[in-house]
Amino acid sequence: MVIGMCFDTTASNTGKLNGACTLLEEAMGRNLVWMACRHHKFEVLLVGVYSVCLGTSTGPEILFFKKWTEMNHTPEARSTTLIIVSDAIKAFIKCQLEVRHSRDDYLEFLLLAAQIAELQIDVAIRKPGARHRARWMAKAIYALKIELLFTVNKTILT
Repeated sequence: MVIGMCFDTTASNTGKLNGACTLLEEAMGRNLVWMACRHHKFEVLLVGVYSVCLGTSTGPEILFFKKWTEMNHTPEARSTTLIIVSDAIKAFIKCQLEVRHSRDDYLEFLLLAAQIAELQIDVAIRKPGARHRARWMAKAIYALKIELLFTVNKTILT
């Protein structure tokens, strides 16, 4: 007996009227448990954040990064803590930085998270590669870069 579905969060799967999940439930005549892929849950969350903070997108470009060559790439020292990070999270970040990661973007995310958590780690904020909104990790990395660089670049960006 089928009790649930695991899927990515594209409209073709989750659409209210013609999404595959909706059509499967209709065909079976009952509700099923919807289990969105763990990566794609973050995608949905970050799309909402991007829409509120940066406006809706008409393409893959992220306007903040269009002026990269004019920007200061060194975050400004903060007088107050950006977020309060527990010692357990700081220890986790440090531990993960010692592990070899299969993807460069995971390491980049950890380095940026370390900077946000105010760990004493030397981090160079790299120019974004292909600017896109395709993967949740790209959105997370872009969000951290924007947070770290926004204050020091306000005059360029306005």
